[in-house]
Amino acid sequence: SISGGKGVRLTGNKLQEFVWMRQIFIGGNSSYPCIEINKGNNIYLSEIDTNDGAVGLLVQNPNINGTTEVFNLFVNRFNSARCNVGIKLVADSGWLTRIKMSELTISAATSAAILITKVTGGSYGFTECTFDNVNIDNMPSGAYAIQEDCMSNGIFTNIRTSSLIQV
Repeated sequence: SISGGKGVRLTGNKLQEFVWMRQIFIGGNSSYPCIEINKGNNIYLSEIDTNDGAVGLLVQNPNINGTTEVFNLFVNRFNSARCNVGIKLVADSGWLTRIKMSELTISAATSAAILITKVTGGSYGFTECTFDNVNIDNMPSGAYAIQEDCMSNGIFTNIRTSSLIQV
């Protein structure tokens, strides 16, 4: 159980490899992501609860020492409540590839439950990404359940929401 502060950060100028996190509860800080992953592969997150952060789960590949990628990221049984954005995926200096997320529950995200985007003008994006069994509820009026603008070869199945979806 982690409360306040910056939560869990996997970041730096090296590639994070083979990381497993299970049964983690993070009561966040509205100024920081609860979980932040910058670059990495073979990352497994299971039974994660995030609350009250700027972002429940932030995955990105910033331009640190050249082009980088995030691939083979598996998220299973992820819950997020009252974050500005539940899950945010950002392609910056490389591709985000083979991201598989299932059994997601995102509630009361003030901006978007799932936001998938890339840095303006960037040529990178997302491939081979799958989102399955996603429940999005209690969203404020005008907030997006899913907002996506740069994914190729992605699959969304079993999505339950009454909120807006922008693709």
